[in-house]
Amino acid sequence: LNFKNILNDRFNYEFRAYFSTFTTNTQDRFVKTKELYDEYKFSQDVLKLELQTNYAFSLNNYMTLGGGFITEQAKSLRIAGGKESNRQFFIYLQDDIKLFERLNVIGSLRFDNHSDYASQVSPKISLSYQLNKNIVLRSSVGTGFKAPDFEELYLDWTNPMAGYSVFGRTYAAEGLKKLQLQGQIATILISPDTIGKLEPEKSLSFDFGGNFSIDELFLKINFFRNNIQNLIDFLPIAIKTNGQRLHTYQNINKIYTQGVEFSLEYSFLKNFQLNISYQFLQTGDLDVIEKIKNRKIFKRDVNGNDVPVNISDYGGLFHRPEHSGNIRLTYRSQDLGLFSSFRVNVKSKYGYKDINGNMILDDPREFAPGYAIFRWNISKELFKYFVLNFGVDNLFDRKDARFLAANPGRTFYFSIDFKYIKN
Repeated sequence: LNFKNILNDRFNYEFRAYFSTFTTNTQDRFVKTKELYDEYKFSQDVLKLELQTNYAFSLNNYMTLGGGFITEQAKSLRIAGGKESNRQFFIYLQDDIKLFERLNVIGSLRFDNHSDYASQVSPKISLSYQLNKNIVLRSSVGTGFKAPDFEELYLDWTNPMAGYSVFGRTYAAEGLKKLQLQGQIATILISPDTIGKLEPEKSLSFDFGGNFSIDELFLKINFFRNNIQNLIDFLPIAIKTNGQRLHTYQNINKIYTQGVEFSLEYSFLKNFQLNISYQFLQTGDLDVIEKIKNRKIFKRDVNGNDVPVNISDYGGLFHRPEHSGNIRLTYRSQDLGLFSSFRVNVKSKYGYKDINGNMILDDPREFAPGYAIFRWNISKELFKYFVLNFGVDNLFDRKDARFLAANPGRTFYFSIDFKYIKN
């Protein structure tokens, strides 16, 4: 729900309300007798209310003040007491000021008060400079905060196609014991009892870039660096008898991500538009890098000998491809009420799982191959109020039970949208 009221040329306010609910019920039964062995029920409700006010002191000074709260509740027999809830209150202030005709400064401050974690203040400042009519330079520095969500704390899920399992941090020890009793665990890699409780992520981010536009061409490039404390990430804790892994979540103390992002937008032949985006990404765990430099992390070579890992062997964090991007070609005709797009998403190889037992990405065998997924869709407006949508995801039926287990293959979809706009 979104409501906006413009009181005058200087002042307006906007109210937003969001609610979602999710429920899952999983039953384990004996194959022969169909007798119930175990049952897992989980439900989650999220409510978010927010009020934002905007005031223009002048044409060159625009201020935003807002706040709200988020409440979450999860119910499950595997949560102590049967249910768990938390609350998060937030307030933010932003001032957008234009100076010296070409310079724009945006300063912002956000305060978060979470029922389960310490309060957090997150400042940010952004600068943009109009070098000429075609080029704008941009830069920003700011901090961020992210509390663990209920899935990261209480999830109990097994992928039915691939067979791997993911348990929330709070449930990891109990879930591991359950799978052991069922005879599904071959090897324990890490005891969940040795993993601390999940803490919120905190980040410090820097970026610098610019926009270039001329006629129908628009280019954007951005260099970035993020220093993250207590990154919430996957952690394999056991190998199942089917060869797949049991994961939970952990905090990684000191992480960095850095790289460059590039995007291009080009309009041609009146109705066509081409969009290209690309990201080059480098990641790393600073604690791991320090241990490698001090020759404290080893791997086993082809002769079975333990040798120190070199910095050149280290591949950064798992599940983060160095190269990724997408290409999209769209056609839009207002006269015909017709829209269509063809898109391809590409990812290079990425760290999939540890093989040599040292729990870091340092072996070519630990990478999953890169892939491309193609999508196509078409929409047609009918009678002003209706829009028919048809599309195909994974157009060429790219499937990989090992590395793309969550991808179901070629998927067709059809929908009808109704819209009514009152003037």
